[in-house]
Amino acid sequence: QKDKVAPSYRELAEAINNDQDELIVKLADQFLHVNADDNEAKHCKVVALLKLSKFDQLPDYFKSGKFMPNDMLRYAYGYYLYKTQKYEECLAYIKSGLGKIDDNSLKQALLLLDAQIKYRTNKYAESVDIYIKILSNTELNEDNVEIMVNLVNSVILWGKKVPDAVLKLADGFINQNQNDLIREFYFNLSLLYAHCSDYQSSRKMLNFFKKIVEAEAAEDATLESDNDLLIYQLQLDYINSLQYEYTEEESEERVKIYQSRLEQRIEEQYKILIKNNLVCYRDKQKDFTDSLRKLDEIIQKAPSVKYTKAQILNFQVNKLILYITRNKYHESIKLIDEIESKYTQDEYFSNEKFIASKFFLLFRTKKYKEIEILYSQLLSIFGDNYDLNSKALLTTILMNAEINRIFNQQKSLMGNLRVLYTKYSRMKQCDPLHAFIVTTVSNNLNLASDFQDIIEDILSNSKNPQVLSLVAELFIRTKNYEKAIKIYQKIYDLDANNMKALERLAYLYS
Repeated sequence: QKDKVAPSYRELAEAINNDQDELIVKLADQFLHVNADDNEAKHCKVVALLKLSKFDQLPDYFKSGKFMPNDMLRYAYGYYLYKTQKYEECLAYIKSGLGKIDDNSLKQALLLLDAQIKYRTNKYAESVDIYIKILSNTELNEDNVEIMVNLVNSVILWGKKVPDAVLKLADGFINQNQNDLIREFYFNLSLLYAHCSDYQSSRKMLNFFKKIVEAEAAEDATLESDNDLLIYQLQLDYINSLQYEYTEEESEERVKIYQSRLEQRIEEQYKILIKNNLVCYRDKQKDFTDSLRKLDEIIQKAPSVKYTKAQILNFQVNKLILYITRNKYHESIKLIDEIESKYTQDEYFSNEKFIASKFFLLFRTKKYKEIEILYSQLLSIFGDNYDLNSKALLTTILMNAEINRIFNQQKSLMGNLRVLYTKYSRMKQCDPLHAFIVTTVSNNLNLASDFQDIIEDILSNSKNPQVLSLVAELFIRTKNYEKAIKIYQKIYDLDANNMKALERLAYLYS
């Protein structure tokens, strides 16, 4: 049959080599007009239509799921279900279809569809697991960097503690492919490190992103490159706003720059980020009305530029914080009710700023019984899974500890401090927490025996003279002078110019 249309067959081969999908569809139809059972022509037409996203033109024999003569078409059918948002049907197909495909690369492609569906349906924990599984069994090269970008996005939106495997994979990509990585990789990795509060690494990745953008702009300056440089500055400013306190003059300078950018021709998603930064930098007491208006614009327009549900929640929580800073507690309560009606419990309790805001609002409105209920509720939800719920659970315990401190509920406060120290490994290097623990124990000597193990652990690990001095003074109060002498001797060994250590040693030996 193909001999009758041999010229078109040669054209079809050339069209495939040149990715001319419109022409492929036209030529495949010519073959199918001659022979309606030509499976090769059917295959070519289906793949070309999928690449063109012309799903309504796909033939019924393909959409029925009955035309799968080879592994490529089996994958193509899964892709069709995914692109037409038939997610449940696609997941069921993937589950049943993996065993029917022999080609490992196509099996991986089906797993990627699985991960993408989990991502789009807000099942971030599952998408993270799949992406890690795929990348752990493949080469960490530039061909797979987009998978890493998707993994990082899933982790950030998940909102839990970043798995060690993700950071290890990120290091692997950087070490092996630093000159071949795309700008999206560096930008998303910057977001990931900011999520981990590793602002130094976040800035480093941002600088890599900036270098790539500047190099591309030097060859061909476009609106896209201008926007990318803008988003670099926005993210850098946002990181700085989290880490540093800005003077009113510095904040106003940033505000003027942002306002001038809003007058330029930029995409809506960048306007939203600029307005969010404006709210971060603006003196909220002075410009509350304007900041609130900008946040309302952000919340209204964010869905149209494909911000995720978690990102929109974060904007709403920023609005909640703005209300609280202006002591508008009635509006704050209404907004909390609105958030809790629109989102699932898992979604809003994954946002540590929402948790802190609700604790603060209940405290300021003297709803102490509700504070106890909220604390118990959160502990019940999070359980003992401190790794997965790190930031949200840490916020919960810190807020409860502060409330116990204010109300002089020392036993409950010390219980909070014990959890903070024993359950979060990074807290073992947190000097302010060490000082707080020792001071609290010093003020509650009747409970000192309950903290003996933690005091000894702080003593073994800390090299901070101020912390060690507080521990030494605790031992003096409990009349353990021999232990106090050893601690002050340790301080003197660390810092021979520490006059307080010399003075206290003289006192203890006298």
